[in-house]
Order: sequence, then structure tokens, then C-alpha cells
Amino acid sequence: MAAEYTSTYNTGVLTGSGAVKADGGNSNSSGRGAGGGGRIAVYYDDISGFEVSHITAASVSTYCNGGAGTVYLKSFIQENGDLIVDNGGLVTQNDSTPLRSIGGGTITGLSATVLTDENADFPLPDAATGALGLIGLEIDPNIGDDDPTTFTIIDNTATTITVDAADGDLTTVAAVGGSYIGVYTFDDLRIRNNARVFTEDNIVVYGVLEVTGGGVLTANYIDVTQADDLVIVDGELNSSEPLFDNLTELTLIDDVIVLNGPLGSNMGTVRLDNSRLSTTAIEAERIVLENTSTLSHPATTTQQVYRLELTVDELVIDGTSRIDVSGKGYLGGGRGDNSSVNGMTLGNTTTGGSEGYSGASYGGLGCQGYSYFVNDVYGDYRNPNESGSGGGGGSGSGGSGGGLVRINAGSVTIDGHISAGGESDYITGGSGGGIYINTGVLTGSGAVKADGGNSNSSGRGAGGGGRIAVYYDDISGFEVSHITAASVSTYCNGGAGTVYLKSFIRENGDLIVDNGGLVTQNDSTPLRSIGGGTITGLSATVLTDENADFPLPDAATGALGLIGLEIDPNIGDDDPRTFTIIDNTATTITVDVADGDMTQVAAVGDGYIGVYTFDDLYIRGMAKVSTQDNIVVLRIFEVSDGAELAANSVTQYNIGIPGDVDGTGKIDLNDAILALQIVNGCSNTAEAVQLNGDVNKDRRIGIEEAIFILQYISK
Repeated sequence: MAAEYTSTYNTGVLTGSGAVKADGGNSNSSGRGAGGGGRIAVYYDDISGFEVSHITAASVSTYCNGGAGTVYLKSFIQENGDLIVDNGGLVTQNDSTPLRSIGGGTITGLSATVLTDENADFPLPDAATGALGLIGLEIDPNIGDDDPTTFTIIDNTATTITVDAADGDLTTVAAVGGSYIGVYTFDDLRIRNNARVFTEDNIVVYGVLEVTGGGVLTANYIDVTQADDLVIVDGELNSSEPLFDNLTELTLIDDVIVLNGPLGSNMGTVRLDNSRLSTTAIEAERIVLENTSTLSHPATTTQQVYRLELTVDELVIDGTSRIDVSGKGYLGGGRGDNSSVNGMTLGNTTTGGSEGYSGASYGGLGCQGYSYFVNDVYGDYRNPNESGSGGGGGSGSGGSGGGLVRINAGSVTIDGHISAGGESDYITGGSGGGIYINTGVLTGSGAVKADGGNSNSSGRGAGGGGRIAVYYDDISGFEVSHITAASVSTYCNGGAGTVYLKSFIRENGDLIVDNGGLVTQNDSTPLRSIGGGTITGLSATVLTDENADFPLPDAATGALGLIGLEIDPNIGDDDPRTFTIIDNTATTITVDVADGDMTQVAAVGDGYIGVYTFDDLYIRGMAKVSTQDNIVVLRIFEVSDGAELAANSVTQYNIGIPGDVDGTGKIDLNDAILALQIVNGCSNTAEAVQLNGDVNKDRRIGIEEAIFILQYISK
């Protein structure tokens, strides 16, 4: 069906009980397309005697729905007017109400009234057909300055834009090499009832921005910094630029906001009160979640993977609130827009994803259901930087993986929880996702979880656990046992994920692998392995083994290969030195030049091996960890509760915390006093206890340790 016509009304007073309609027409059968809505514009002095909701330009359909048209209302005292786009509740395709766009580009030529972009291909006006091209749109010729001035376009070619001379001289605000963008400015903008509005230009709203009832607004940038109100309820904003920059305080009360982009940067306090916010990034002094609030990121699709990144001085989550990205990672088979029976995995692809009735993997392996393929584990336990994978779809839908949360904060208080769990109760379980926290102090009575998702029936695979890493100065105010990345299942159990905890005073950190008592298959938490071999070629930074077949890194998918692992290039000597791998091919390993010259400690013909070094290593709750490399544990080594560890070799030492001179397990003023007493020969403390606190590995307690301790406790 064709779309309806445009209606324009210009009046002093509009009254009555009737309606103004430019709705699209219906089709007569399933699969046949309905028409989109038309356009209505009303200019008025007084519209108070007419029901504005009776002015419609929607699609009207019972079959294949068209997009909403536009309703523009402008009082003669308004500068910009109001735009309403409302599809009456009919679900339609993405971007089904496109606004004409100039888009962005770079100026290659400029005069007072003509802007040239030789690389552009602007749509052309045509007087014969009535095509407008860009005529009537507004352009900001310099997006790099703070001047909000725009210019009205009166003509254009494919590469030039001519503006109204009455708006001023383009050369006074812009220059060749500068960037331009189109701009829409409204008093109120209301997107309702499944309308889906799209433009490549910026949108500025001074009054009310409303996106409700399944409405979607997509623009290059949505500027609401001067808006009177923001009403987002069951609506979605898509913007590549932050919504609120440099805002001193933002409080959301009883709001639901879905933003497929960053909320803002350089913000003061962001407070959620009984609100739900989905965004990709917040940079603020303080973030507070209270009164059953939820902070999340958008769900991953086959086209886009999301994450939530928080940079904040203080993060507070009360006991009723949470950061929750559970089920928002890679899609399960048959979930969302993934039409494949395979779950999606690293690289946002079904290639290598779990199949059939098998659960998904990330830190731990998903359970293999009915012998179907299970995707490999991936990522670095020290730096969770990926979402969890989706489970196989079997005869229905597989659970999606957990999403990814990355937090850099001065302090974090968690009385609620941070969750990146795999999706449960589908044919299979998604794997747990990723959580990275870097903070000075972590406190609270809550929990941090990246557990795998459950399946819905016997024989169908649950997801493996995800990955959590916490870097901290002080974690004494938080219960470490509340940090989990296990499989969660009542049927076919997945493998445990990884929890890595690293104090800033420790060199290696602690690894905890705990499956919560769930029995799982052998080697269900495999650690990446270099394995052992014989050197066939060697330079200062490159080791070659022509007989090797090392797993390859892939920047496109995020596969790490051997990057980040440690290698001992000569297992035949007593030198414990290892070298950090920064790249590899199938037969070569390149190490960090800062670690030294490998030819000083190894030669062609020597044997090499990978090495994992931990301060503490805990393997618990039926977890089954495996690696082909060596493991070195400097302090506490525990394998308990039916857990298993398979490695090439395991070596345990008993070395204390650097700076903990008195051996109490913490660093305080007593350590500084004792260190100074030792330096001055005034202490008879046993040498073994003293050496536990060695900071610079010179096998003694000296002035360096005293200075380190004083600097540490001064924080």
C-alpha cells in the first residue's frame, strides 16, 4: 500500500473533538506490506482546545507493519517546535522512520556560504520530482568548537552545501580540514509505541525527550544537556557519543533507560533510585545504586558485542541493587537474532561455538551433552576482557553467556551484587561472563558472581564458569568466598571458572578455582599451555621450535594464543627466570625485551616449558584444573573438597607478603618499626620471619623495606 499524503495546518486556534490523520494503509494478506505513516505539521497560537493524541501518522496494519510517519507541532512562540513519532504499538523494522541526514565529514573547501566536501555524495534536490536533497536541513560546520551556531541549507550538489547568507559567514566559525555534522533541534521530541527513528545527524532537545512503549531513537549524538526532562520507559537510545558530559549531578528516579552507548564522561554524582539503566560506559566521581536499581549493558546481538565500563572514584551498591549483565554476552543457539543451532563464542561467531545439547565455555568448559561439541575456553584469568559464550540450541534455544563488566574505582562498596552469569533454564546453559575490578578498597556484604547457567533437563549441558579478576589495596572488608565463578547445575555440570585476586603489594596474585561441589568432567578448567619442547632457533627475544604447533593469537576474534604467558627457556639450569610472551606464531615465541636476553640463559638444543607462578593457589569444590606447564606456588597451595590438579610439575615455597616483616599476614606500623629495628641491629627476630617481608628480593630486610612499608601505610 502507498503511504498517506502530507497535511499541513497553519492556524491561530485549533479546537474540536475530531481527529487529524495521515495513517498508512493496510495490506490484504499476511506477508504483504502495509504503508508507512505520512506527515502532519500544525502551526498554531493555541491548541489547548484540541486533543493532540488525535493527530496521528502511524502505520495501520494487521500483517506486515510499516513505519511511523511524523507529526510536527509548532507554537508561534516556539523557536524549534515539537516532533511526535508514534506507531500506535505496531512493531516494525529497525530505522523505519529515517530522518534526512547530512551526516558527518571533513571540509575540503569553504567560502562564506558554500561548504565543499570532495569526498561526499550528498543526495540531490530535484525540482521536477520535488526531491529536497538537503534543502532545509541545519548544519554545524565546526563540531570541534563550543559554538552551537547552525546554518540552514538552501541548496546542494553531491559535494557542496550552500547555506542561507542571513545565517552568517561560514568562514568565521569553520575552516578547511574541520569537521561538520547535520543537526536537528527540537523543543520536545517524543518517540512512542514502537516507532523507530533514525538519523546520522546530531539531535538537540531543549524541552522533553520521551522515548516510551518500545520506541527507539538512533542518532550520531543525542544532546539532552539542556533538556527540561528525560522520559525513557521501555525505550531505547542509540548514540555513538556520551549522553551526559560534564554534568555535575544526574539522579534517575523510577526511570528505565536503554542506551546503546556511553552515559557520559567527567560527571559528578550519578544516582539510580528504583531505576534501570543500560549503557556501555560511565565516567563519574560517584555512582550510587539504591532502592532496587539495576545497572547493565545492552544485550549482545549477532552484529554488536557490548560491555559496561565504569571509571569512578566511589561506587556504592546497596543491598537491594545490582550491576547485572547476566545473559547479555554471546548468544545461545536459536537466541535473539542467532538463527544457528550453534551457540556464539569468541569473535561473535558460531564457528567453534557449542553445538546441540552442550553447554558453553569461558573460564571453565561447558558440560558436553549427548557427545555434542563444546567450545574451547578462552581469555586470560588475570584480565577478563570478553563476554561468556552461548550454549548449543539443541531442539530449542541455548542460554546466552554472561556479559562483561570492567570497573576502575577508588573504592567499591557492594552490599547487593555484581553478576555476569550465564543464562539458565534453556536447552543448555550459557557460560559465565567476565568481571574486572581494579580498586583501592573493596568492602560490603554482597557478592560478585560470574557463574555458568543451568540447563533445563537431564543430559543437557550447563555452562562453565566465567572469569573474575580483582586488583586491590584492601579487601579485608569483603568476604572473598562471595566471589564465585562456578558452574551452577542440577543436571550435566560444567567446569569451574577462574577467580584471580591480586593485592598491589604482591607480584603474582592468587588464583581460586572452585566449582561449588559440583562433579564435572576431567580437565574441565584447562589453563592455557605452552607445553614443553626443544629450542631449534634462538635470539634475544625470539625462541623457535620448528616441531611446535602453538595456538595462534588473532586480533580479529580476540584469541590470545600464548600472549601473556610465561616461558622458562632453559629447564636444565637453576635460574628461575621466566620471560613474558608478547606474540607467537605456530613455531615461534616472541618475548618482552624488558625481561632480558634469552641467549644469556638458554641455547639451541635446550628444553623449554611454560610456567605459572602464583602467590596462593586454591583448587576446591570438585574443580578439575589442568595444564601442560609447570606451576610454582610461593605461599599457600590447597587442593581440597574432591578437586584435582594436573600439571607438568608443581613446586611450592613458603614466602611471605612483601613488607609483612612480622609475619602477621598484613602490613602495618608494626612492620615499619620492626624493619627499622632490624636495620639498626636492634631486633632478634628470626631470620625466616624477617625474610618473609623482603620487598626487593635481596634476601634481607633493609631500609628499602622500611621505606616501602611507610609509603604503603601512608595511603
